[in-house]
Amino acid sequence: MAIDRGPWNALVDDDGSNLVGSIWNKAAIKTVILDPTDAAIAPYGVWLAEPFNAAHYTGLTITAGQVNRNRYARIGKTLIWNLGIDNATVVGAPTQIGLTLPGGAVAGAISKTIVQILAAGAWASGVFGVNAAGSASCAVTRMDFSAFVAGAFYLSVTTIIEVQ
Repeated sequence: MAIDRGPWNALVDDDGSNLVGSIWNKAAIKTVILDPTDAAIAPYGVWLAEPFNAAHYTGLTITAGQVNRNRYARIGKTLIWNLGIDNATVVGAPTQIGLTLPGGAVAGAISKTIVQILAAGAWASGVFGVNAAGSASCAVTRMDFSAFVAGAFYLSVTTIIEVQ
């Protein structure tokens, strides 16, 4: 992300007379250099908590208390996501559990991570990932592509996703 150069470009050089030009002091340095730099890099490389939103989960009935962690860090076009779901309830018999990527991220490429899922009291291998570039969502699918059984659902994953 580029730093806004507007404040820098507004500075005026002194002509040598020491009578014209911008005053360069700590306040100016803070305003012209430090604040724009902080704003440009602050969300990158820092772990941020994703606020709970039930609409970000499809195929599940879920509450904020059942999401034990939903944190992410973004470094350039790389999203690192740490998500934990405990004892949510699978609704019906979906073949996928849908999730919205955190921080308003949009996938830059297909990305898959193998996970273990505890659903309806049985462990199963699954795939956690983004199915299409340009998507703001991902899905959890059983490795054998069978439907999830209604009941308790547990997931713990840390994944890396290429984003736009």
